[in-house]
Amino acid sequence: MKKWKLLSLTVLFCTARLFIASAANININISNFAFDPPSPTIAVGDTVTWMNSDLSAHTATSGQPGVSDGKFNSGTLAQDQSFSHTFTEAGTLPYYCAFHTFMTGTITVQGATGQGPTVNITNPANGATIANPGNVSIEATASSTSSTVSKLEFFDGSTLLGEDTSSPYSFTANLAAGSHSLTAKATDAAGASTTSSAISVTVGGGGTKITDPIPTKIAKGNVTIELQTIVDGLISPLGVAVPDDNSGRMFLYDQAGLIHVITNGVKMTDPLLDVRSRLVQLNPQYDERGLLGVATHPNFAEHPFIYTYTSEPNGAMADFMILIPTPQQITISR
Repeated sequence: MKKWKLLSLTVLFCTARLFIASAANININISNFAFDPPSPTIAVGDTVTWMNSDLSAHTATSGQPGVSDGKFNSGTLAQDQSFSHTFTEAGTLPYYCAFHTFMTGTITVQGATGQGPTVNITNPANGATIANPGNVSIEATASSTSSTVSKLEFFDGSTLLGEDTSSPYSFTANLAAGSHSLTAKATDAAGASTTSSAISVTVGGGGTKITDPIPTKIAKGNVTIELQTIVDGLISPLGVAVPDDNSGRMFLYDQAGLIHVITNGVKMTDPLLDVRSRLVQLNPQYDERGLLGVATHPNFAEHPFIYTYTSEPNGAMADFMILIPTPQQITISR
């Protein structure tokens, strides 16, 4: 009798070790404003790790672009930071970068044969637009090859809307105006569960649609507008600051770190200020950092101060600072 117990424990222990060893870790590199690979197929129990190799900050946020469904969220990932998430349910989970919503991907999680039910939302359709806020019928199908479906839960993002325990599965939800990410989670009698692919629904604010806002066309006039080139050869001009000293000058600032003086449409040869040596290293393809703003003192004639808003490496204290948890500082200097 004791030998049989020992053999049973040994089998259970080996089975557990095989189950643990079957889990895998999949790496997704964030580089050049893209996920690589963007859409891996994994198994239940696998872990996905996102590593940000870009200079710019990114996120890995589950849901449709701009509409998080609450399944996972990395938060802000600075360069060389990573985020890992272990997937415990089968299903298809889209994700995106909250800062750059054109960056998207999909994690397809497969369960073992007969391990979990299958579930899909059939109404409303993905991408549907509903004119007015109010009650919306959400319908889904679910089945299990190894058990019976015991309940179906309906979610808006991470918020549980309600559940249904018998087929055909449906729930009527009161949806407010805005974007909604709807999913359905099926659980079978054995306790296995699967979440459907998310569908995106947009609910309008109601009211009357204006087909033509200007039914009477504006007559063509005799005013001619001409455009003339004042300054060229810039990298990324962002704006101008005009000092209050009646000089007629304009201070044009370039994201690359230069402030140019323009007087009567003519740019001075030498820049007024060059802060390029103080900036973080900028990505030549695309960057959201650099010399981001310039302002002059409101009484510039008597107080000729210029204030700059820059992205600089962590270092000496500036006149005014906004600290963020990244290897850089946003600095306002005078």
